Amino acid sequence: MFAGLFWLLLWLGAGLLDLIDVRFLHRLIEDAGFAYPATGVAVAAAIHLTDVRPGIISGMRSLIHIVLSWLLPMIVLIVGIFLLSLPVTGLHLLWRTAHAASLLLAVAAVTTVLVNAVYRDGTADFAAPRVLRIAASLGVVELVPIVGIAALAIGLRVDQHGWTVSRVFAAAAVLVAACYAAGYLLALVRRGPWLRGIERANVATSFVILAVFLGLLTPAADPAKIAVASQVALLKSGGIAASAFDYHYLRWHGERYGQEALEALKADPASDGVVRAGVERALASAGPWEGSIHAPTGTELAEAITTYPVGRKMPDDFLRQSWRAADYPSPPLCLTNATFRCDAFFLDLDGDGTDEILLVMARGGSGWVFKLDKDGTWRMAGTLAGDFSCDGVMDDLRTGKYSLPSSQWRDLAVAGHTIRMTGLPGGRGCH
Repeated sequence: MFAGLFWLLLWLGAGLLDLIDVRFLHRLIEDAGFAYPATGVAVAAAIHLTDVRPGIISGMRSLIHIVLSWLLPMIVLIVGIFLLSLPVTGLHLLWRTAHAASLLLAVAAVTTVLVNAVYRDGTADFAAPRVLRIAASLGVVELVPIVGIAALAIGLRVDQHGWTVSRVFAAAAVLVAACYAAGYLLALVRRGPWLRGIERANVATSFVILAVFLGLLTPAADPAKIAVASQVALLKSGGIAASAFDYHYLRWHGERYGQEALEALKADPASDGVVRAGVERALASAGPWEGSIHAPTGTELAEAITTYPVGRKMPDDFLRQSWRAADYPSPPLCLTNATFRCDAFFLDLDGDGTDEILLVMARGGSGWVFKLDKDGTWRMAGTLAGDFSCDGVMDDLRTGKYSLPSSQWRDLAVAGHTIRMTGLPGGRGCH
């Protein structure tokens, strides 16, 4: 805090002097030769000032513990509502967010810190009020299902799309969180003073953390090595089509293992032309973000689209097709930008016995209908004018509670063209 305020004052002073065109301070603080030693001196000064009066730090720590401890009942209540609602809502709503594991691990980390704030060192001098002891006990119990659901989320993602670097780190975090959850639960149920044993759980988990860090820094459990091996195995086993495989990921996120894997795929006699073309494009790419603002790769698109009915998969030809914004009038953003997500519904909208694909942005809005042509190309057949963000619309669509009534208005065929009725009164909005 002292170092931060020190720099804030320097920047304020530099800004003030800039007003009168005196810029020496601005140039000085931007020079690394000044910035590094000045920051070190500021931190050392703060440590010296607080070391002179250790009572100040002790009092501040106690105050922070008290403030944090009274936040525990709130998070315990929210997590309790979440867990009790899961049997009704189901887990599928979590899976379509694509960040459920990260959020659950964050909740587990916060709960762990707040439980420790209530317990402190477990002595009578710091005995917590009864309401906080109850909240801490409930928080310890809630840690178990929260960590379990996070582990399930990562496991399902790995089963679907293989390991990536971020999923390896997430799995390591789940392992650490599981140690805390198991240790705290054991401390809660064993006989003796309340939560006595949480100290041993903290120390033991600290050694687990060190072991995990050491493992991740060795070739045996290098996240990049695991991710590359998993993705290549997925490609060779046919788990993902060669045309939809993300060779770019190996090139820029697989470190030397990814580079070696690309070279091996290039030299492998079993690699077909599609694989070799993808490898060549990845090796020739100029940077990790090349093409990121364009259509996502097949792998990214498969992850960005959640299909309904649950269990249906997006067709491989749809995933590998080029979806350039210039080729379509206002296509859904999930097809042209890897940061957006869509829900896909398989519906026979034209009554020909073959399902079309209805894409809707994950938070509702318009709907885009895609139909497979006789030449094997997916084309945008039109849009549905209704507002999918209305209350209950997306939930009912996802659970199959809809019908396909006959249209009131017919198309107009004239001069070899078909003119469809659009912009009907009440076509948009919630009715």
